[in-house]
Amino acid sequence: MTADRDTLKKLSALCGKLKSAWSLQVGFGTRLNGLLPEIIALPSGQIDACFERAAKGDPLRRACLVPIACEHLYHPSLHHRIVAWLEDDALPFRENVLEAIGRFRLREFAPHITRFFNPEQQSSERKSAEASMNRSRAIHSASLLKAPENLEPLRSLIQTPAANWDELVIRCLMNFPAFDAKPTLQTWFRNAEVIDEIDICERRVAGSISDLEEMLLSSRASQIWQLAEWYGVHERQEVIEFLVQHLDFDQISFSSPGFSRTIVCRGRTATHIIAKLNGWQPVDYDQTKEGGERSKIFYDSLWRALREDPRLAFQAECPVKYSYPAKHKIHRQIDSLLDLHGRVLEEDSELGYWLRKANEGEDLILAMHVTRWSRHWRMVRLSDSDRHDLASGATSARHLFFRYSSRGALVAFRDQILVNAQELENKFAKSAIRKLLKIEARKAAKKAASSITESNVLP
Repeated sequence: MTADRDTLKKLSALCGKLKSAWSLQVGFGTRLNGLLPEIIALPSGQIDACFERAAKGDPLRRACLVPIACEHLYHPSLHHRIVAWLEDDALPFRENVLEAIGRFRLREFAPHITRFFNPEQQSSERKSAEASMNRSRAIHSASLLKAPENLEPLRSLIQTPAANWDELVIRCLMNFPAFDAKPTLQTWFRNAEVIDEIDICERRVAGSISDLEEMLLSSRASQIWQLAEWYGVHERQEVIEFLVQHLDFDQISFSSPGFSRTIVCRGRTATHIIAKLNGWQPVDYDQTKEGGERSKIFYDSLWRALREDPRLAFQAECPVKYSYPAKHKIHRQIDSLLDLHGRVLEEDSELGYWLRKANEGEDLILAMHVTRWSRHWRMVRLSDSDRHDLASGATSARHLFFRYSSRGALVAFRDQILVNAQELENKFAKSAIRKLLKIEARKAAKKAASSITESNVLP
């Protein structure tokens, strides 16, 4: 494909900005986040064609093009570069590649991420921190891919004697349909111990505990509660019998004077897990301070009820009624839009998107349920160019989903967002929108001031 001149100019400029941030070793992540809207707006099919010319033979520029390309890695034209990037031990951005393989469900590359599961076997890794990052990104991608090629390498990590507790791996393995997690969870749950979190914090205040020991003890303290939640899916009765024994533990502050931090007490933690196992969790679409307060009142009331009569924890019906208001206004808007665009042309339950057509007319929207935060939606009205590319086969609904679901897409395509981004999206999107508005306001003020100055200059 011939490189588009305009795309090459934009890509080269983006690459130069990232290179300068990387060379200074200051704020590279912040710079990358700030450039995401421009990166997402690039035409995906042109990235590979412009790659070599944008690199200009500079190894650092070539490396800085990788995180840019990773935002478009779903496009087949870039796939031929992936293996070389993964095998390049000198490449500083392999974690971006590993993350994109899972995010875009590139299952054909599942065999190539297994070498990152055990960083101790990679003697060529430059730094342990980088190896750890690559490992976490690779395991997270494996949990999304669910490829058979990754199952046995992951299973071997929890069979070694040293791996007594590896939350990242077991969380990943539980996503594989072929993996029976119950035996491992049962062993870990029954062997785990309840650690006194109060004692850990008191010792830290007194200066009698090292940072490493505190980290290890804190990990062990949270282990039993995480295992209770996971293992309770398989053995609800056994786990709830354990949890009700800790409902009375309600010490929430320290005896040490001047220490302001409070901990979540065991009783409250046990109550939350019981609610999850019994399906009593309230679903409140109102993500505001008032909604959080309603949730807190519910769990406090449930905690008191269970402390008075622990037998209530074993029944099917929740002993506390949740005071639920009318649906949040944004979700009423979502319901009305989905009713308007009621004809489903394509859906993907795994990724969580629906391409819908209006009941009357040719209007198309891409409705995306952002599954990581189960109550977040994003709805995009397709532009004329998107509709044309979709009809001609130049792009697919899956590719449109990857473009619009990126955290940078909200700003890059802000004119097409139907649902109020201020109330639904993450802090990055809100911040980016505010910055754009401020920049536009400053430009307008500067232009107005300049015109006034010119008009006051005497000929």
